[in-house]
Amino acid sequence: MGYTHYLNRRPELPVSDFAAFAAEARTLLRDIDAMLKRDHGTGLAGPLGTGPVIVTDEMVSFNGAEPSEYETCHVARIIDRDDYIHIDEQGRAFSFCKTGRRPYDAAVAAIYALAVDHFGADASFGSDGGDEAIEEGRKLASKLLGRTLRAET
Repeated sequence: MGYTHYLNRRPELPVSDFAAFAAEARTLLRDIDAMLKRDHGTGLAGPLGTGPVIVTDEMVSFNGAEPSEYETCHVARIIDRDDYIHIDEQGRAFSFCKTGRRPYDAAVAAIYALAVDHFGADASFGSDGGDEAIEEGRKLASKLLGRTLRAET
């Protein structure tokens, strides 16, 4: 399957919670884009690896910029029933993003950590990189946002 990060979250998130998440996601992705361009010569792009990152009050969607794109990271406020595989025992929909450890992997980990911070018990973050990858995402987001993101409870 390849190196993957996993996000379990409620299929429908409150408007105000998602709007707050999206506002910080916009800042976070802008700063990660600049960091990736500086450190790797490639940044972030829209869902297909071209165009701008999409951040609205209904969705956050991005990929690595060509030629480092891989799989779209997409976090929508409402997940259509056809867009998830199953619901866990806490009522959370399973979603994931394969990154192949490409440079934009840091952005996916940071966005999933931000989702856990904003959505609390309604979200959980897992990774093929284990606790280390999760903590790296949380630390990066905390550093760039200038506040400590809460860890999963």
